[in-house]
Amino acid sequence: MDISSFSIFSAVYVIFVAGVIALLVLLFLVLLAALRALKTYVRVQELKIDLMLAEDEEPHQLD
Repeated sequence: MDISSFSIFSAVYVIFVAGVIALLVLLFLVLLAALRALKTYVRVQELKIDLMLAEDEEPHQLD
């Protein structure tokens, strides 16, 4: 194995490692976005429940 083939293999290895790191970063960002969306969804559901409870506490008027 001469030096030119070694540099080609090392370049492929560096590109592969950089690709793996980029995919891991993208996966982390997707998981972070999903977690934020889930927290927002839970908060909206809590607000809906609060509104429903507040409507039940209002005195009802007879028509």
